[in-house]
Amino acid sequence: MKDQQKKMDEFYSIEGDTPYLQVLETVQRYMTGVENTEEMDAWQYKKHIQTCITTRGLKCREASTLSQLVDRLYNSMREYDLLTDYLTPEVYTSMGIEEIYGRWDCIYMKTKKGKLRLEETFPSAEHARAIFNRITSGYNQQINEGTPIALGEFRPNIRASFAGAPVTSKEMGTEFNIRIVHGSAMTRELLLESGTFHPKALDFLEVCIRHGANICIAGATGSGKTGTMYYLLSTVAKDAAKRIGTIEIESREFDLLRRDENGAPLNDVFSWVTRSSDDSRYNIPANKLVETILRFTPDIIGLGEMRNEEALAVSELALTGHGAITTLHAASAQAAYSRIVDLCKKAGSSYNDATLFRRAIRAFPIIVFQEQLADGSRRALSIVEGIGYSDSDANVKTLFSFEIEDNTAGKVLGKHVQTGQISRELRQTLLQHGASRKELEGF
Repeated sequence: MKDQQKKMDEFYSIEGDTPYLQVLETVQRYMTGVENTEEMDAWQYKKHIQTCITTRGLKCREASTLSQLVDRLYNSMREYDLLTDYLTPEVYTSMGIEEIYGRWDCIYMKTKKGKLRLEETFPSAEHARAIFNRITSGYNQQINEGTPIALGEFRPNIRASFAGAPVTSKEMGTEFNIRIVHGSAMTRELLLESGTFHPKALDFLEVCIRHGANICIAGATGSGKTGTMYYLLSTVAKDAAKRIGTIEIESREFDLLRRDENGAPLNDVFSWVTRSSDDSRYNIPANKLVETILRFTPDIIGLGEMRNEEALAVSELALTGHGAITTLHAASAQAAYSRIVDLCKKAGSSYNDATLFRRAIRAFPIIVFQEQLADGSRRALSIVEGIGYSDSDANVKTLFSFEIEDNTAGKVLGKHVQTGQISRELRQTLLQHGASRKELEGF
């Protein structure tokens, strides 16, 4: 069988000049005349594609072998075209793929090692939209002029977002962004080896999450916030005595539940996810889940991200004595408090700014600010403690920072330093919630 395929590949290797779209249309017409295609497995379907190619003498400049062309056509007709392989766990894990984005004729990929432009493109804007609609059908959405924006969870840990005409121009086609979250693979070793944190800073955050000092992780998209949050929650999830509840936004990224060899749970973890819908009856916003989760008596609550009204709800929750950790888009550690205040005001809070700032500081005394630097590396640029309010802003004390020293040969050089000690109030909070004096030495 392999020898026969090799001979056919060699025969096919004569350069062809038929455009790919023309070949695709020909094969699609052929397959409409084949019975029971929906019931065929991949091998059977590919055999029919190969038969069509060989009987019609189709050769395409985009494929150097028959097998290559068959696979490409199969992916175009039943899978996700050039995106297919990149969206398999084996490939995106081994390559460290974090994002794939662009439009039909220009596609970029961000990996843990940096950004690159793919040589592959879709054959047309129309074909790309058809592939994108195949993705969005998985979460019951379609991209068209009536609903040009589609957002949702394509697969576990994969978020897919699309914007088409009239939001974009018809000439440019549909813009897309596929984000792959590797949070469930985050470990202390990876955070240290990558240089994101200094060991002592991680030690401090682990003490905070275990002993009642709530944490907000701030930064831009791609700064590694979710990975850090996952890791900190995982350190607590090892202890079955702690009940952890997580609320994730639109897609599931956390995998905190541990089971024994028989499938029995080893820890006390539950995970919820929001649901967006144009029909209010089916819409499940984050603030609703935050309000509801208290009925399930968690010791620690993890909110995937504060975006809207849920900021007020989770701040109120954090002030009741429940452990909490969340993420937030903000430009600095200090700016994170301003962002929380703004979100609380948008949610309808009647408190004045001074009160809101003080409440935000009490709710989240620790802010971690992360950033993806110019060389693609991720660093916790600062870890601060909120200590008060004055001059229309939060007052913070920097506990740890990353000091950038130079940029050489495309690499950012710097070092982590400890710049301050925690306040007496925070020390008392940690002691009150079970931390030992030994654990707090050096902080």
